[in-house]
Amino acid sequence: MSTAPRLRILAAVLALPLVLGADVEKPPVKKLGKTVAQYKDDVVKLVVGYKYAQSNLKKKWIFFDVYVSAEGNAPIEIDREDVAFYMPDGKRLNLPSQKRMADGIPDLQFILKEASIMADPLGGYFIGRTQQDRLPFFTVPGRNVVQDRFAVNNNILVYGKIYWEAPGDRWEPGIYTLAIKNKDVNIKLPLALGIEGELERTK
Repeated sequence: MSTAPRLRILAAVLALPLVLGADVEKPPVKKLGKTVAQYKDDVVKLVVGYKYAQSNLKKKWIFFDVYVSAEGNAPIEIDREDVAFYMPDGKRLNLPSQKRMADGIPDLQFILKEASIMADPLGGYFIGRTQQDRLPFFTVPGRNVVQDRFAVNNNILVYGKIYWEAPGDRWEPGIYTLAIKNKDVNIKLPLALGIEGELERTK
C-alpha cells in the first residue's frame, strides 16, 4: 500500500472519536415538534407541549402540558417555588397559587376539554417508565389534592399542566424561558410563543 492511502486511513481513524463525541455531546434543548420542546441531560428529562398557549396568547391565562422524569439513578424532587417563567425582557414570573388560578379561570373544565382535542401526545417520549403520577401543583377545583412538591426517579413519570398569568391583559410574541432550578436540576427551556424562531435565547 502506498503512503497516501495509509495516511487517509489513519486520518479517518483519528477522526472517529470526534464524530462519536459530537453525537454524545448534544445540546440539552431540542424541538420535537412545532409546539413540543424537550430539555434532556444526564439528570432529568422534561418535555413541554405548548399548543394551547401558542393559540391563545390574547388571553390572560395560558398553560403548558408538562412531562418530567429522571434520567440518572438519583431521585429528583421539585418544589413549586423552583419553577419560574421568564418573559422576553427577562422579567421572572412565579407559579400562581391554585386559588389564584381557579379564580382567574372560572371556565377551566370547558377550556381543558376543548384543549384536549388539540393536545400533542407526550407520554410516548418516555419509554420504560412503570409508574405515572399526576403533577400536583394544580387541579380542577374539587377534584384532587394540591401539593407543593413532587418527586421522580427513572421509573416514575410525572405529568400535568402548569398555568401562567400574564402581567398585562395578554402575552406578547417572543422567546420565553421555562426554568426549573434547585439542588438537583438546572433546567432552562426556551419557548418561542407567537413567533417562528430558533430556540437560541435563554435567560
